[in-house]
Amino acid sequence: MNVSPPEVRPGLEPETRDAGVQGIPSDEWPGSGAGAGVKAIWLAGGLTRLYAGLFGASAILLMSGGLLMYVVKREPVQVERIEVTGATYLGPEEVVAISGIEVGRTYDGAALDAAAERLELHTAVLGAELDASSDGTVTIQLEERSCVAIVQVDTEPGVLFEVDPDLVILSENRVRCAGLPLVRGQFHKEFDRFLDPDLAGMVNALETLRDNYPRLAARISEMRMNRQGGVSLFMAPRRLRVEMPMHLSEEKLRQLYATMAYYEQSGSTSDFIDLRGDEAVFLGD
Repeated sequence: MNVSPPEVRPGLEPETRDAGVQGIPSDEWPGSGAGAGVKAIWLAGGLTRLYAGLFGASAILLMSGGLLMYVVKREPVQVERIEVTGATYLGPEEVVAISGIEVGRTYDGAALDAAAERLELHTAVLGAELDASSDGTVTIQLEERSCVAIVQVDTEPGVLFEVDPDLVILSENRVRCAGLPLVRGQFHKEFDRFLDPDLAGMVNALETLRDNYPRLAARISEMRMNRQGGVSLFMAPRRLRVEMPMHLSEEKLRQLYATMAYYEQSGSTSDFIDLRGDEAVFLGD
């Protein structure tokens, strides 16, 4: 079955305006004569010097405060408590272990910086910063990479890789990201990341679906490169198979959304949908 998816009061007279000020000679009236120009320049210079002085004082205060905070941060502090923020992929205990910071020991600023560098060696960490307060609390602030897919390479079927949007490998055979699809194919892998345009296209398509059609994206349990040079999607919960071209453009993803909406509303029992062409072909009814 072939289905096409749903597509001023006038100013006072001079005599009135001048009333009450007739005793002031015109050459003494502000804004007239050479003397007024000199006064204006003098006043402007004074205001400039005043603003410069205020700016300088503010800068000194800011620098003093920053220096004070820097000195406090660099002073040795005995650790009484460790707090971890920004960690979702890594557990708090894991973060503390990687940092090497221990409660009861004393650390200065250089030691905290070294702990941050140790954390940033982990592939899941984009950035780390450690701050110590005078009460002995060390705060570890993390910026982590996001986990977007689990990848399986045909030549290494026994290994699962978690990857971020840039295809950096976050883990090998230690899957902790829940609800992500398995992406399978013959992909080129380097030491710490994948360098493969086909995998990049599939991951980008997943991210586009998550941004625009999150409920549809959540139903994709697997994406697989097939021998015909396309992509096979397997949709939960019925393991519905949808054939797509390798180039998953935004237009093609909109077609996928419209087709799945029709599939649900029509009560179709198809187990195969071909979306490689302009129309959706349902098979298995």
